[in-house]
Amino acid sequence: MGHDNDSLPDLLAETEVIYKHFLDQQISLLDSWSDSVCHQQNNLPSIDYSVLNSFHKKNNLDELENIFLGFKTIRQKEELLSREKSIRFNVLNFFHIDETLHSKLLGFFLNDRASHGQGDLFLKKFIEMLGYTDYDRGKWKVTIEKQKIDILIERKHPFSAVIIENKSNGAYDQENQIYRYWHKVIYNKSREHINEDCKFKIIYLVSNDGKLPSENTLVRPVNFSQDLPGKVPIDVDIWNFNNQIQDWLEECLSFIPDENYRLKEYIQQYIEYWN
Repeated sequence: MGHDNDSLPDLLAETEVIYKHFLDQQISLLDSWSDSVCHQQNNLPSIDYSVLNSFHKKNNLDELENIFLGFKTIRQKEELLSREKSIRFNVLNFFHIDETLHSKLLGFFLNDRASHGQGDLFLKKFIEMLGYTDYDRGKWKVTIEKQKIDILIERKHPFSAVIIENKSNGAYDQENQIYRYWHKVIYNKSREHINEDCKFKIIYLVSNDGKLPSENTLVRPVNFSQDLPGKVPIDVDIWNFNNQIQDWLEECLSFIPDENYRLKEYIQQYIEYWN
């Protein structure tokens, strides 16, 4: 049976539209009432409260009725789709997935020898999303939770390094953390490849856009040489599970054979886990 919206993200998006429409109308009505107020200093009786009363009695009640009807329709769709497709079922919700496990899950995709059987599909698409155009020039190596780095992707020739700091669960930044990673992986090794076309990336991976790297994680430790930069000298890119990671996995999905329903369903559930 077909539906205009046949997935949980679609229903959530439809709900968001109803909320936004309702709020926009309330803001518009309040602005209209505010404009009608006669602003006279220390003269409160001059305010025309009849406009506000009309707003409460008519517009507010009408819009509440509309929003309840909209939610009722969405609820009916959800119940039907739950019977047909179990759209709210996600096996990942039965487990506590901390940042270490999320790193391992991402590492599973990035591992070209993993049991997903897709070779370097995920790794190549990921590297290309980072802006590299020379993926095939050298062999890339992916390590997880090594050297205290959540995810590290390196290539020796030409030397390249991608540091991924995973903040999926919103953990606090450790003091000088990203600076130490930059110093260990990029600064110390790049001096050996000074004549090569070196490319370096630092990714700060978050679950919401409000999480940003703190100043103290980017600055030089007090016991480091004063000749070093006072702050990490390259840009730290903010990636979001709901944006870049989802886009990456969805692109990879399009290259996986249709009959490989096990892997495709696993990827789809991981995407929905973040919605």
